[in-house]
Amino acid sequence: MTSRLASPPLSTSRRELIVLVVAGLVWIAATALLAPALREPGHVDHITVANPHPWDVNVDATSGDRDGWVGVGDLARDGTDTFHSVLDEGDTWIFRFAYGGEEAELRISRQQLERNEWHVTVPDEFARRLRSAGIPETPR
Repeated sequence: MTSRLASPPLSTSRRELIVLVVAGLVWIAATALLAPALREPGHVDHITVANPHPWDVNVDATSGDRDGWVGVGDLARDGTDTFHSVLDEGDTWIFRFAYGGEEAELRISRQQLERNEWHVTVPDEFARRLRSAGIPETPR
C-alpha cells in the first residue's frame, strides 16, 4: 500500500484568500516605506534677507547635505524683504546669493538663524565677486 504525503489541492476560495492576504501585506509594507517620502516637508514661517549692496540678488537655500537648492526669492538692491513659508533646511542652512552669473554662499546654523530671529544679510563677498567680475550695479 502506497501512502500519499502531498496535500490536497487548495480550493479556489482559499487561494483567493491567500492572494488577498499577501497583497495586503505588500501594500502595508509599501505604505510604511513610502509614507515618509510622501509627507510634505516642513517650513519655517519667514526669513528676512537684507541686501546692503547695489545689485539685485537671487536667494536660494539648501541643507548642509546640499541635497538640492530651493528658491527663496529675489531681492532688490539696497533692500530688505521677508519671505514667508520657506522650506525648512534643517540644522544647517546654506544660502546662495546670485546675480549676473556670479554668486556667494553663506553657511549658517539653525541655532544662529533663530538667535538672529531668522534674519540674514547678503555677505560682502557677494559684492566683492561682482566688482571683480566687472558686473555693473543694478540701475535704481
